[in-house]
Amino acid sequence: MKKLFLISIIALLVGISNLQAEGSEQYYASYTGAGVNRLFVTNCLQTLYTSGTYSIQAIVASDFNIADANSIRLIANTGYTINIDLPTDRSAALTATGLTFQMKKTADASLTNITLYIHKINKVTIPYSLNFGSLYPYNTATPDFNGWGYRVLNNATTPQLASTSSTNSLFMAFNPSLSTDSLVCNYYASNNNTQVGLAATISASGDGVSWTTLKTTNNDLPLNSATADQKRLALVLPIGTQYIQYLMTAKGTSDPAININVISLKNKATTTDITVSESLPETLIFSFNNVVNVKCAKANEKIEIINSVGTKLLSVNAKAGDNILYLKTGGIYLVKVGIFVKKIVL
Repeated sequence: MKKLFLISIIALLVGISNLQAEGSEQYYASYTGAGVNRLFVTNCLQTLYTSGTYSIQAIVASDFNIADANSIRLIANTGYTINIDLPTDRSAALTATGLTFQMKKTADASLTNITLYIHKINKVTIPYSLNFGSLYPYNTATPDFNGWGYRVLNNATTPQLASTSSTNSLFMAFNPSLSTDSLVCNYYASNNNTQVGLAATISASGDGVSWTTLKTTNNDLPLNSATADQKRLALVLPIGTQYIQYLMTAKGTSDPAININVISLKNKATTTDITVSESLPETLIFSFNNVVNVKCAKANEKIEIINSVGTKLLSVNAKAGDNILYLKTGGIYLVKVGIFVKKIVL
């Protein structure tokens, strides 16, 4: 009875530990011909991937513990043995050198060296800014993984989503966000090609396991020639967000890549950096069902409607009298008339 009780307590503690852990255990098994049946890494934000010959890369959450013997586990494939095993001190996996182990084929005693690189994203505190360019390239020999991690696919100085494979994504990590925090960045096409099969997502997570989509791109990415304002994207973060993932999900042959730069996390709730001014008497805005009625706007004054993820849905010049505007779906919107801005819920 005591033994059963102890087992129950241990199971409960393990369950609590797993609930608190960020990221999830992932494994890599594409090196079966080189002797690897499974290589497990805990606290991963995404599946393991390869870069170059016999090089395995992993991006892990901030609570990854390299000193934990169970954080990395290796199982040999049938017909192979582990000739040089993972050492007790595995800290090399967190460096530019990487952690190398060696597999031996039983049939002919041939040896294969495989190197594991683990990129641990340390969390930053909001507000936080991240700029890239020739002075701050992401692909230096000793990258700074404070607040971000990038899966390198091409040799550019600005993060770019150019492939639908999981090798190409950008992550951010930070302390839990509040209701007043938002993500702001430039998010646009690498060229002016017509977008025919381009899709991508920006997602948020509180634990690096479950993800909520904040922005979906479907052939509507601002062109490379667009203005700075058109390239700018602002998204309110769900309360408790600790990770952001940029990921391309579809790309046609002629579609552009997606550039990301001038990234910042802000202590600001609005999706557009527009100050909401609810009480200007000369302008009246009424909303019902999916209809917005703007009264008392000046003739030819610009009327704009912006959705909750910062996308401008409508822009027209006001006419004298009532201006009746129709939206396809309900939701939270900002209606901007000149300098007057009002938040509405349909």
